[in-house]
Amino acid sequence: MKDLTNILFCIYIFLIPLIPSEINGKNYSNLTQIVLFLSVILYVFQMIKTKKVNKIKQNIVEFVTNKIYIALIIFLGIMVLSAIYAADRSLAVKESIRFFTYIVTMYLISQCFDEREKERVIFTFVLTTFVVSVLGIIQYFTGIGADVFLVTESKFRIQATLDNPNTLGAFEVLMFFPLLSMIRLKNSHNVFRVFAIITSVLALINLVMSMSRSALLGFGAGLVLLTIIFGKKILLLFVPVAAVLLVLPSTINRIKQIGDSSQNDSRVKIWNIAAKMIKDHPIGGVGNGNFITNYPKYVKMYPQFKEEGVDVFPSHNSFLKVGSELGFVGELSFIVVLLLILREAFYFIKHKSESLNSYFLEGFVVVIVPFLVMNCFDNILFVPKVATYFWIMVAILFSYRKKRSTF
Repeated sequence: MKDLTNILFCIYIFLIPLIPSEINGKNYSNLTQIVLFLSVILYVFQMIKTKKVNKIKQNIVEFVTNKIYIALIIFLGIMVLSAIYAADRSLAVKESIRFFTYIVTMYLISQCFDEREKERVIFTFVLTTFVVSVLGIIQYFTGIGADVFLVTESKFRIQATLDNPNTLGAFEVLMFFPLLSMIRLKNSHNVFRVFAIITSVLALINLVMSMSRSALLGFGAGLVLLTIIFGKKILLLFVPVAAVLLVLPSTINRIKQIGDSSQNDSRVKIWNIAAKMIKDHPIGGVGNGNFITNYPKYVKMYPQFKEEGVDVFPSHNSFLKVGSELGFVGELSFIVVLLLILREAFYFIKHKSESLNSYFLEGFVVVIVPFLVMNCFDNILFVPKVATYFWIMVAILFSYRKKRSTF
């Protein structure tokens, strides 16, 4: 039955990126939450059936006394409290519940799954990336579902099932570096290594075809960090592939546009609106998820920052989103969470082993900083299709120290 809990959880993370947020105007993404709920119920039922209720209590105590989870629970608490003064309380509650599901997934990884079951989760990550990437390539050639265009070149940008090209780009960057690292697995994993190589190439192709400037920037930063931390040999396989893809005219143009003020004008306007919200609500912000609720009011107050033809805009910066919605208190809590993750990454680098989980985490450690860089240009940490994967990876990272302490 424990295996069934793990399998249900793997189905959950497999479905998250694959179910579009809307199909014919209807939201089906909540189906994934039902699968997660069933996983938790099955886990609790198993513990009751085997008379291990005390084990649940022990797991919960161990979980809530870990510094990273204390910080995350405090951050969640600030989110929940912000609903009291939010203009749209239902949206604040909804986003708080969504963040709570991230903590639930981290609990399952940290307290319920052994190393073999975590390997099953990692394989599901790889399989999902393969499926998403294949769908992205099909979309590139058929144009089906690619409704976001690069106006300057009259070309569509692929988004696969991730709802937005920037989200797809971030997803592929997040998965590319762990895949690249797992290619170094020993001989007993030959089939998996081949699959990882194929999926890595597909992920890189999708990254380029998404035309996401923030993802291209994050990818470049990741390559630099990969070379610094783990050496140059791992890059040899992908240098020819990356070179061919990155010299394509459309890719070169998008890279050039990273510093193009005309291309960045809309982002700068949005960030100015966020800054105004922070100035007006420095302590507690405007309420969790309520940047978009307050955006129309602020563009009326500051019409110089209005983007023509757009009524509602997200903040396009995770740090400004937290600052504007949760104020100084929320921002400080958020930064503490990120610093704890970075500290754990340094611990891992010093104590890594030769297991599949360890190779996977090597790649994740490399992509943490590039991922945070991407969050300076988009709200990736608050997009469930990517954020869920990030927080599960964080849980695997923190459970690595726990595994070592049992030896």
